[in-house]
Amino acid sequence: MAAAVAEDTQAQAQVKATQTVSPSPTPKPTLAPTPEPTVSPTPEPTPEPTPEPTAKPTPKPTAKPTPEPTPEPIPEPTPEPTPEPTPAQAIVTISIDCRNATAAGVAGAPEGGWIMGKKEVVLQAGDTVWSVTSRICKERGVAVNKRGSGGSVFVISFRGVAPVSASSGWMYGVNGSYPSTSCGSYTLKSGDKIRWKYTMDGGNDI
Repeated sequence: MAAAVAEDTQAQAQVKATQTVSPSPTPKPTLAPTPEPTVSPTPEPTPEPTPEPTAKPTPKPTAKPTPEPTPEPIPEPTPEPTPEPTPAQAIVTISIDCRNATAAGVAGAPEGGWIMGKKEVVLQAGDTVWSVTSRICKERGVAVNKRGSGGSVFVISFRGVAPVSASSGWMYGVNGSYPSTSCGSYTLKSGDKIRWKYTMDGGNDI
């Protein structure tokens, strides 16, 4: 009996001991010190040896053959067009001579004896002694009086110098000949020489 009590007492004592045991404090974690980074020394670069330049052999220039110049073809000269010859103008000459009238004292006759010296006239197609005479007198301001027309023209006076008798008056000559036909019917050709002359004796004094 005593032994049983003793066991109960011992058990209760163990329970109390268990209840009175203070819990152990939770240990604080110990922080390990952060190690400072170790700076590795930067290795100095080892300079690579500079290779000495190897001189390349200079190639000898290869002489290119000089091409022979190709002669340019010489152009044939273009012949210049031959100008067509200008036809020479047909020319006749004319003069009005009244020296006989001046010598005879006919009214209006000039002292020098010439109403118009020798003049050149360009011949036109179909020109007659009268057409040339009329044209040059108009250009030179020489008054001329005539009668008839066409192929029956007869000159009466130049600058008022007119016949004073039946055997006096104006006659025309071509190349030294004095035709008896009207001056309006005598057709001229290039080079002809017309000469009007005043006669006092029906042409015997020409």
